[in-house]
Amino acid sequence: MTTTRSPLTDRTRTRLVGVLFLAAILAYGVGTSLTTSVLAAPDLLTSVASNTTQFTLGTALMLTNSIIVATIGVLLFPLLTRHSTAVARVYLSGRLVEAVVLVIGIGFLLSLVALSGELATTNTADATALTTRATSALEANDVAYQVAMAALGFASLFFCALLFRARLVPRFIAVWGVVGYAVFFTGAVLELVGVAGWGLPLSIPGGLFELVFGVWLIAKGFSKRALPARAEPSVVTV
Repeated sequence: MTTTRSPLTDRTRTRLVGVLFLAAILAYGVGTSLTTSVLAAPDLLTSVASNTTQFTLGTALMLTNSIIVATIGVLLFPLLTRHSTAVARVYLSGRLVEAVVLVIGIGFLLSLVALSGELATTNTADATALTTRATSALEANDVAYQVAMAALGFASLFFCALLFRARLVPRFIAVWGVVGYAVFFTGAVLELVGVAGWGLPLSIPGGLFELVFGVWLIAKGFSKRALPARAEPSVVTV
């Protein structure tokens, strides 16, 4: 008996990547909104204790984003290797670093749930110590986020340059990506070196690129003329 393994077609793969780009934006955006509204309260730990379900749901969505971004790198790897194995490896590595470091940061956020549980049984001095630990956890999460975004921005520069060189998408989209991620990377680095307030505004061009790029992949995919044919599916004879 002869069976043929049928991997994802290029069109299906690129469409799935487009859906995942949009899903990542949605998951992290909603997750961040849910957690931020809890963390914005003056009494941080009391707010977390009173809104544990909302806070946990928000962090769960943020963790889902980490799974999504890692999957994007894995799905794009075989397509990118047809043009540049080096760029494929850089982009996959960047996405994996982004995913792992974001998970580490979310771990710091989840530690606030445990700290908020201790608050009810502590005296004033211990409560102050818990608040200090909570503040440190928030700062650690922020550092992890900026490191993850720097990794994403750096790797995506090579990715978008390959999109431009290989004409996988219209060149204006590729140029938009290069510029957007260069600005995005700069914002993350500025935040890491202590220049606060630049990360969010400088992330806007890159964020808009990901939105447009995701829609483009769903609707059009990569250019068939620019994407070299893959190897034939393997045939297994029994």
